[in-house]
Amino acid sequence: YNSYCMDVRFEKKVLIRDSCSTGQGSGFFVSQDGYIATNGHVVSVDPRDTSIYTAFAYAIAGDTSLINFLAIKAGFKESDVPTEASQTEALAIVADKLYELDESRFSTSNNIQNLLVALGSQKPDTEKLQSDTQARVKHESDTTIRPATVEATDFRLIDGIDGFNNSDVAIIKVEGKNYPIVQLGSIDDITQGSELSILGFPGNANENGIVDSETSMVTLTTGKVSSIKKADGSDNRLVETDTTIGHGNSGGPAFGSTETVIGIATYTLDGSGSGDGVYNYVRDIQDLVDLADDSQITFDKNSETQSKWKQGIEYFYDAHYSSAIQNFAKVKSLYPLHNKVAQYTTTANKRISSGEDVQDFPVALVSLASVILLVGSVGGLIMIVRHNKHHKLYKD
Repeated sequence: YNSYCMDVRFEKKVLIRDSCSTGQGSGFFVSQDGYIATNGHVVSVDPRDTSIYTAFAYAIAGDTSLINFLAIKAGFKESDVPTEASQTEALAIVADKLYELDESRFSTSNNIQNLLVALGSQKPDTEKLQSDTQARVKHESDTTIRPATVEATDFRLIDGIDGFNNSDVAIIKVEGKNYPIVQLGSIDDITQGSELSILGFPGNANENGIVDSETSMVTLTTGKVSSIKKADGSDNRLVETDTTIGHGNSGGPAFGSTETVIGIATYTLDGSGSGDGVYNYVRDIQDLVDLADDSQITFDKNSETQSKWKQGIEYFYDAHYSSAIQNFAKVKSLYPLHNKVAQYTTTANKRISSGEDVQDFPVALVSLASVILLVGSVGGLIMIVRHNKHHKLYKD
């Protein structure tokens, strides 16, 4: 949940007063010490970005004063746009020119960002979150809803007009350790027709008048890889899929058939009303890896929580329910908010009660018995040898 308010300045001039917004998206832990992957458009709050975006929005509404101001400061001239350029090309040239303005010339005042991560099914009171933000008050969090900080982004609000400049990925962080993590894979692990699964929190799946909206439950959508294509204007790759991606899914993990995350759910093009269909796109996970490298962020993949959970799940599906429960208990002690432990523990106990538990082979007991047998055998052999010696002595 990202809620912010700020006044935006260019050098000493106030460009925008009370620029406020509240939204939400999805994300996933990539490091046991609290790093989370998501989309840039979910968490980014950048004064230059906001200024340029607002300038374009005002211009579309008929007020060109802000875009003209920024264009002059950027040294833009009408001759920068070729006479034969299309409207789309002209807009892209103007946007690129404005983004040449140095970030240091932009600043904020009277600003606050309440960036929250809901670790369980409890949701923050979004009305209070918004009112707190507008009052420039830090929203109180608890053990299940924690504040986060933006650590790195590769995002531009005005992008994709005539090719992408940035990849729309971001890394945020919450304090703590022993978080459960996903395993990052590669887009090369999938091909056209491969299975694809996306996890996230689409708003329409939780707040639709049909289901209880007081709590938030993750939604799984599945489909196939329709195609793997290059992002317009760059060598970055995108996964086109028929897997449903809704508003709120942004930043969620896309899993390939190898159970690793190959991308981040990012775009939906809905042309269904005009007969053009719905197309969904997933950003290559390599974009996130590159951002981490560029930002000198290292993901600590040594998550004991994840290790115990994975082992417990393997025991569970091998019907070693007693062993699975021991692992699940350890997961619960390491990460009390793990929302699947109770479900699997309950199921495991029911199957144990119905006699379905496969007992682990008593290796220690067998080893002890083997030692006893070995000692007994050796002792017997010695006695036999001695007995034979006695007989030989008798015969002599």
